[in-house]
Amino acid sequence: MDISTERGVTPTEEGRSGGLAAGTNVLGADGSSPVEQLVRGDRIYAMEPLSRTVKLKRVVDVDRIEPAAAVDIDAQRARLRLAPGQYVPFVTDDIDLVRYQRANRLNERHRYRFISEWDPLGSPRTEVVDLTDHATEYEIVAEYNGSHGHSFRAALPAGCEPKRRHKQVGYAFDPATFDVYREAIDAESTALGIRTGAKERPRPYRFAGDDFIQLLGWFVTEGSIYTGSDRNSASVKIAQETPRYRDTIRRLLDRLGIAYREDDRSFRIGSNCYGQIFSRLCGSDSRSKRLPSLVWDCSSAQKRLLLETLLAGDGNEKRTYYTVSNRLAGQVLRLCVETGVTPAYHSRDDWRVYCRHVPSGFNTSTHCSWVDATQPYYRIVLEDYPLFLAGRNGTFQWLTAAAIA
Repeated sequence: MDISTERGVTPTEEGRSGGLAAGTNVLGADGSSPVEQLVRGDRIYAMEPLSRTVKLKRVVDVDRIEPAAAVDIDAQRARLRLAPGQYVPFVTDDIDLVRYQRANRLNERHRYRFISEWDPLGSPRTEVVDLTDHATEYEIVAEYNGSHGHSFRAALPAGCEPKRRHKQVGYAFDPATFDVYREAIDAESTALGIRTGAKERPRPYRFAGDDFIQLLGWFVTEGSIYTGSDRNSASVKIAQETPRYRDTIRRLLDRLGIAYREDDRSFRIGSNCYGQIFSRLCGSDSRSKRLPSLVWDCSSAQKRLLLETLLAGDGNEKRTYYTVSNRLAGQVLRLCVETGVTPAYHSRDDWRVYCRHVPSGFNTSTHCSWVDATQPYYRIVLEDYPLFLAGRNGTFQWLTAAAIA
């Protein structure tokens, strides 16, 4: 008999059960990880099935068992090998309430559907991104009205001392001074910019959240850093030849207030400071590319904006994203989950992450079979929520934890 949440009982409340074969991957904060490598404290994606709320939750325990036989499910976007007692959460075409059935009791007459809809994860909208939160070596340059700067200096509070003045640029402040007297400096300035040293042109340092997230997306997917031979100069390059995307990038840079040069293949921003910041946040070449931690604190709409930007750069019309960066591939899988999409992937020489919504289900008679259990199986005890994302061969579906704590 199916176990339904209408009865107020979830399988995890009845004691530990089930298990996943070694080689099954689980999706969490570190991307896709083999179940046999999970340890206590790892954070994986978990769902509360009544509200369909998804959050990262901690692994409390992992058991190893050795059953004699297992149930194999092989369907579209679903590759699973389960211990007989493993509960499978499901919905049907007529009833969207999450119910559960043991793998060894799946009814041949039923068409089971995996859970494919949930609430996207999101924090409050990121309104502004301030590069001083992400830079280590920099100075802030304040421009001012007038030709001599005496009025500007006189208006600053005691203790607010600039480190230098350049008559064509303005006064430069070190990070500690700017952090303490930010409001006063801002109030007396006509413009503020960031740079690494006196030989560099100041650049904007505060941006609207949506625009900066788009810039991150374009840099991660199409960007690179070029460093001068003296190591004191650098430029950020964003490659793009498609006319409609070139227009998008051009309008974005104009909104951000960033001066740039362009040719028919790319956009280039000369800034040693930007080069250091983007390299630290996102990596400097294709194999080291990654998403910075700030994106996980953005709203769900901003995460969708980031995903769409990544797909515009290195995706195709079927919403497949391509990368050679292992870390970025795992983060794009995360981004799918956090925007409400069940992801899948293929990995050989590079990664293909499938970011499109594909509802999946199975018929027991067609897609299920008994197999010998020739390898260890693992049971996960999870913090608070009873469901987690797992699968084999690049697929993931929501499954039931052995217990919650």
